[in-house]
Parts: sequence; structure tokens; C-alpha cells
Amino acid sequence: MINKPRKPWISGIFTVIAIGLGHIYTGEAKRGIILFFIGQALLVISKPLLLLPVVPINLIATILLILTFVVFCVVDAVRLSRKFKFSYDLKKYNKWYVYLLFALITTFVIQPINKFAITQNIVQAYKIPSGAMKPTLLIGDHFLVNKFIYGIKIPYWRKTIIPIRNPKRGDIVVFIYPVNPNKDFIKRVIGISGDVIEIRDKKLYLNHKRVNQDYGVYTDSRILSAKVRPRDNFGPITVPEQSLFVMGDNRDESFDSRFWGFVDRSLVKGKVTNIYWSWNKEEFNVRWDRIGIEIK
Repeated sequence: MINKPRKPWISGIFTVIAIGLGHIYTGEAKRGIILFFIGQALLVISKPLLLLPVVPINLIATILLILTFVVFCVVDAVRLSRKFKFSYDLKKYNKWYVYLLFALITTFVIQPINKFAITQNIVQAYKIPSGAMKPTLLIGDHFLVNKFIYGIKIPYWRKTIIPIRNPKRGDIVVFIYPVNPNKDFIKRVIGISGDVIEIRDKKLYLNHKRVNQDYGVYTDSRILSAKVRPRDNFGPITVPEQSLFVMGDNRDESFDSRFWGFVDRSLVKGKVTNIYWSWNKEEFNVRWDRIGIEIK
């Protein structure tokens, strides 16, 4: 057997690179692989914590949970390697190419698969690039989208295999833009299947009754004819089955269902929940008062 003592600092660095790699280096391959999969499971478990209505507490708790686990793994790997800092018989898998292969597989295969599964069906982060949802959402707001609330889908096929609930009127949703599948849009659900939508001189009517929505604002005093643009005068029109009629809260500056039609339910990715970060680009500062607020 080849005697080659283990170096604690190497085991620590290896663990930071990939959970479990430091343990493989110290001869505890089985322990390292178990810790690695525990870490992947923690990522899956921690993501739903972000959907709780107590941001930023849950955000801090999620970070601390993952950080504590990483620190534990590093300390554990260093502790084990100290037992062999003077004498260690190399095992068959103590090869540089094994370490490299483990790091590459975990970094470029397993972790991306895990991340993909989470972002497809649990939670995903987005940011606001335009003012179409002002004042509810501002340019520079970073928010979380609950992808689990409406059901579990098969990735890419957009087919819901486990339905949970349908989008409701008033929900702010992220969806695939029907005109260009490469873009995601964010709007508020105004009408669901069977609803009759009509707009007369900027006044919204739902099922032939006038509705007042505090979140809908108008910034242009002009009232345009339907022949010019459908912005201020639209319909009446009935929302088809499995479809949604959506509008931006900034009614005069939003490009929405009034212009390009309905949103098929299969295109809906999830419901907006909380703002976790907000950056004011114009004033170059953080909007601290917006961090953690629940979006309604």
C-alpha cells in the first residue's frame, strides 16, 4: 500500500468545491456521497421556505440552513483528515481523475438537474424590467414566483399532471407570452373562463357589472377610441375555456390581453408571492421598505 498522509486544508477546500469530495479524499467515500445527497435534498426542502409569507425571515433562515450544513461538512471532512495527517494508505479511488470526475458530475450534471426540477415546479426568481405593473411592482423589484400553487407540470410539455388550483381573479401571474414563447410576461388576472370583459372609457366591467380595483391606475387623461387602440374601450368579449384575460396594473402603459388576446392556462408558470430584493437604478440605492412585502 502507498502511504500518503491526508492534508486537512485540502479536504476543506475539496468540500467547498463539492460536498462529499473532501470525504472521498479522506477515504470516507460512502459518508461523502451520503452527505452530498443530503445537501441536494436540503436544497429541495429549503426552496419552499421562500414561499412562506414572512420574507425576509424565511430568506435568512434558508441561507442559514444551507450555510450551517456546508460548515458542518467542511469541519467534518477536516476532522477526519486530521486522523490521517501522518499516515494514510491510499484507496483505489484516491486518484486525481476520480476527484475531478466527481466535481464535474456534481457541478454540471446533478446540481443543474436539481435546480431545473426546483425552478420548474416549486419556486423561481424573477425581476421587473418595465413599469407595466406599477405601482404594485416597480422596475428593479426582484420577486419570487410560486410554481407549485397551480399544480405540478411536466417540463417543456407544459402539461399539468397534478392540478392543485386554478388561477383566481386578482392573482398576479407569470406566463409565457403567447406571441413569443421565448419571453415571460407578468400581469394580473382580470377574467377567468366564462367571464365577460368590457372596458368603456377606462372603466372596467366584469360580467356586465362595474368593478373598482384599487391596484389599477391610469396615468393618461386621454380616452382613446377603440378604433385607435383597444386600451380605453374594449369588448365586450367572453373569456374562452382554459383561458385567462390579464392586464397590467399600470393600465395606460401595459401591453396585455386588450392588445394580443387571452392566455392559455398551460402557459401560466406560477403566482407572484413576495419581493425579496429591490434596486432603484435611477437613484442607485436599495428600496429597503419593499424587501419582504407580500404581493397582492
